[in-house]
Amino acid sequence: MKKSSVSLILIGEGDETERKADQFASYFLIFPSSLYRMVEEIRENANRTHLEVEDIIKLGQFYGISHKAMLYRLRNDGYLDAEEIKNMDISVIETASRLGYDTSLYRPLSESKKEMVLGHYIKSTEQLLENNRISQGKYEELLLDAFRYDIVYGLDEEGELSFD
Repeated sequence: MKKSSVSLILIGEGDETERKADQFASYFLIFPSSLYRMVEEIRENANRTHLEVEDIIKLGQFYGISHKAMLYRLRNDGYLDAEEIKNMDISVIETASRLGYDTSLYRPLSESKKEMVLGHYIKSTEQLLENNRISQGKYEELLLDAFRYDIVYGLDEEGELSFD
């Protein structure tokens, strides 16, 4: 398999900022109990004890984190050892595409989306507003802190006002 420019740097090596970002993402976005259930489900359904690269991609897609961040977390939690990780350093984009996944997770973000928060934070903020735990003003402040001007001001993909 070809190496990927996305995951050439082994976990624990390379740019300090990238390592810290992978570590943060892997722990902030994935609860230990959720990861345990997902790994056990994969093992049970596949009738095997080890994880394969397709499983790692599936987990990364499910949690919305990079291949490297997923490997980092699985290594730290004891689901993979160093030797297994060496076998996971593949062309992630090609493999994910072959498996039918959207590959945008592995590509650099466009300039307009580089400073944008996605996922749990947005949903949690909406739930706080719906449950009257925060005011509309605080809700908008939290979204603006997350660079989600599109939600607060009703902007479309091109940054234009949406009147739908």
